[in-house]
Amino acid sequence: MRNMMDLREMEQNARVESVKARKSRKHIRISGRRKMKRMLSRFLTALVVLLMVFTFSFCVHIFAGQDFSATNAKEKMYTSVLVYPGDSIDSLAEEYLSVEYEDRDRLKREIVSINHLDYDGSLTSGNHIIIPVYR
Repeated sequence: MRNMMDLREMEQNARVESVKARKSRKHIRISGRRKMKRMLSRFLTALVVLLMVFTFSFCVHIFAGQDFSATNAKEKMYTSVLVYPGDSIDSLAEEYLSVEYEDRDRLKREIVSINHLDYDGSLTSGNHIIIPVYR
């Protein structure tokens, strides 16, 4: 009888150990799944951040080369101006200078080039010269 009880006790202990082992394996499987979900979540987050950085840099690259002031850009035209006594290239450049020119010297060089003049600044009164203007 004692052997029978020992045998039953051993069987019950074996069953308990078997159940514990199954629960342990189940816990390991669940833990592994959680780890995989966490890794997948981190990967997707990194992928989204990378795509956002790529999109931002692409937009900066595309729009960096565009001149948005071109929508309000004026058209370059030319006007004929009668030279009066006392007029010089300097005085006319000062009078017709606009924001499209970096400085007055640039406008002076263009007036000299267009009219095939000497750069000494002297003009003959009564003549007409061509001056670039923006409108």
